[in-house]
Amino acid sequence: GPAVTEDSLLAGTVPFKRIYADTDFSAKTMLKFVTWNVAGLRAQGRADEILKFVTEEKPDVLCLQETKLSDIADSAKLVNLAGYTFTDNISTGKKGYSGTRTYIRDGVKVDSTSTGFGDGKDEEGRILTSTVDGMHIVNSYVPNSGMKLDRLEYRVEDFDAKMRAYIQKLQSTAPVVWTGDLNVAERDYD
Repeated sequence: GPAVTEDSLLAGTVPFKRIYADTDFSAKTMLKFVTWNVAGLRAQGRADEILKFVTEEKPDVLCLQETKLSDIADSAKLVNLAGYTFTDNISTGKKGYSGTRTYIRDGVKVDSTSTGFGDGKDEEGRILTSTVDGMHIVNSYVPNSGMKLDRLEYRVEDFDAKMRAYIQKLQSTAPVVWTGDLNVAERDYD
């Protein structure tokens, strides 16, 4: 068949168009959430990128995924941001894999944090929940099904079902903001 080009992939897609302006945000009455798959906190220049971004955007909550941290003592030394505290959920099952981190701006009251589906069981470090300002913020790095779909059954039958039940449980106590890399886009342009 015909060669696949970037133009042919993008044909028929609609470019993302932001519907809100920066002026629509009110720091007095709203919290600013940002989520970012960093593909490794140790990546070359990543700390500088994060610092620059936070300085420019000033999020109240910054949720990172795929931190690839495996040692909690070592992770505490990486990418400390003035004016923020962070919590990590590291991969204990596989070194240099997965992981989530949530930064919360000083002054935003954190009521609690938990890992996994509220049970603390999350050896891949995929779910980190912070309860702030009367809401649950779920920072998640949803498993990829894999190029050969070898994790598809786990993703659909196990992880997705547990995530659905977990969010429903949280919703019964307070509003939920679900952030993260949800691994729902098939291609980069999605």
